[in-house]
Amino acid sequence: MAVAPDNFHSYLGITSIQKRLGKPVSEDYLKKARALIAPEDWYNLACLESICGNLDTAFECLKKAAQKEEFDRPWAWQDPDFTWLRDEPRFAEIVGPPPKRE
Repeated sequence: MAVAPDNFHSYLGITSIQKRLGKPVSEDYLKKARALIAPEDWYNLACLESICGNLDTAFECLKKAAQKEEFDRPWAWQDPDFTWLRDEPRFAEIVGPPPKRE
């Protein structure tokens, strides 16, 4: 499978889909995503750590991401990369309550 070689979103997306489908997550793609994500891109680091199952680290990164002005709380509740975090109380503590549905 060809992937945009310098775009971490491609690698992150593929690994997220693999995990959601219950398939083995590609260690090569995880390594490439980790190498391409900016060190202070806390939101995407939280996504990656969530996919990897490193929940404590994912929550640490998410907490830092939530402190930034551009943090999109409603999207965090929908982001498929946080599927593995949402059931924990820490998620709502960091992100806030789920958005009301209209």
